[in-house]
Amino acid sequence: MRAIRPSGPRITESRSRAKGGRAQYRKLIEWFDDDRTELFNLANDPGETTDLAAREPERAAALRDRLRRWQRDVGAVGTAPNPRFDPAGRDGRAE
Repeated sequence: MRAIRPSGPRITESRSRAKGGRAQYRKLIEWFDDDRTELFNLANDPGETTDLAAREPERAAALRDRLRRWQRDVGAVGTAPNPRFDPAGRDGRAE
């Protein structure tokens, strides 16, 4: 099995944060704000429209475990909520 290729934190229009990784044509995303996990098959769904995490829980768990091992191996620092985050502010920034 090939090594997982982690993705950096991802910022979306909804101001949510996530971490993720890819293994071959599978992509796993873990959302920080609500502990949601998404799994996509990029070969069949390059637009990431069909979340397979509920349909393939074993595969999602395996990729999540690989991502966590990689984070541990490289000494990746976890995230913490920003106490100055203001959802009503410009781009979520404290005014």
